[in-house]
Amino acid sequence: MCLSLAVKSEEVVLTITGKNLYSGHYEKNEYLGAEADGWRSSEWFYVDENGRYLTISGGFNRAVWQFELLDGTCILSGDESKTYRVTNSNLVKNLATATTEIPQNAVRCRIAYAFEPDEESDTLDERVQIEYGMFPSDYETYRETTIEIPDMVEGSSVTWQDGMWWFLCDGERTALDLGEFELRKGDTITAAAQLPAVVTVNMEEAPLNTDGVYGVTWSNDDSSILLERTDDAEGLSFNYLSGEQFAGPYPNDFDHIYPWSEMRLCAIDAAGTTTYEDDPGFALDGSAGDVFVEIPKHYVRREVKDGVEYAAISATPREGFVLDPSFSRANGEVDKIYVAAYLTSIPSQQAASVSGTIPITNYSLTELEAEMDALSANRAGRYSEIDFFAVMTLQRLFMIEAGVRNSQVFWLGRSIRRTCPWAHRSSMP
Repeated sequence: MCLSLAVKSEEVVLTITGKNLYSGHYEKNEYLGAEADGWRSSEWFYVDENGRYLTISGGFNRAVWQFELLDGTCILSGDESKTYRVTNSNLVKNLATATTEIPQNAVRCRIAYAFEPDEESDTLDERVQIEYGMFPSDYETYRETTIEIPDMVEGSSVTWQDGMWWFLCDGERTALDLGEFELRKGDTITAAAQLPAVVTVNMEEAPLNTDGVYGVTWSNDDSSILLERTDDAEGLSFNYLSGEQFAGPYPNDFDHIYPWSEMRLCAIDAAGTTTYEDDPGFALDGSAGDVFVEIPKHYVRREVKDGVEYAAISATPREGFVLDPSFSRANGEVDKIYVAAYLTSIPSQQAASVSGTIPITNYSLTELEAEMDALSANRAGRYSEIDFFAVMTLQRLFMIEAGVRNSQVFWLGRSIRRTCPWAHRSSMP
């Protein structure tokens, strides 16, 4: 990684902050600069309009954003009467995060994020995270490094390269003792100076470790949806397509890491023929067969100690890891499982996993098992309602990839949580 400052400048101060923009400090009994009993407002923090969106998660129950523009004017975004994180509410409108678009020419932001007298919401004593993007990601503690750069004359520059600071002027290079710093994906660099400086960053990311241990940890006493990445998952990012554009600012590293990289959308017909998403003839409407997600075999680890839980995945057997139970059968192991891509529907007198249909509701387990038995009698492979182990597999894969434990912050869908929770699974090897 190379960071350079050039052009004549004076009293340059570089501030490097991490992904989490919330410093942990707030103004009590203050509403965006005005006295207001019971309110909490964050301190001002610098923002970059190229980040497009800001999202808050954790210990908050209100979200009124105030942006300061380049010309000094301030604008507001949000509704102070809207409550977030309502305790024990199952309504879709009960959101665990709040997102706002960064206005053009915005330079600073602060947020009135909590109203303490509100007893409807979850505790405000949880950690808070504010970050760029349309959705929350794994939690990181606030990091800030400040570096004072010596004055520079025309044609000089200061560069951080290979773990050292260097002053370059008239072809000569002199080492500087300005302290060390680490630049990570998602960090923000802010330069303040009496005279403007030009900051250039050339950063090459280290290659991904695609054969490691990928884990998350969280406290069961914490109502926050954010998890902390561990092992080789530290520093990795998640992203997904929202319409035609990606919802977050960083790449999805897990697209290149097993088993996520080998999970494939496919269709399986009555004869057991598998057609993958990129194959000719693949379709979501059932014409190529029922639509599944193929998940490859992997190994897992889970620990719970003093209320803190840890979950991890490995592509290969390791000490402390066991085969994910979804891949274990009475007659041995299977290399893959197939989980329905859609909730079960009955469009043509038999259960199916296809697009454009209405999921069944008000089915008893006995009725659903009868539908699965009928499928198994007429098709290759054994079909069943989704079982506990498969649900655990999906939850573990999701939490480690996304870094959160609430999928509805990404995909609310059109339901009010009343659709039948069952989907069917083929146990074909």
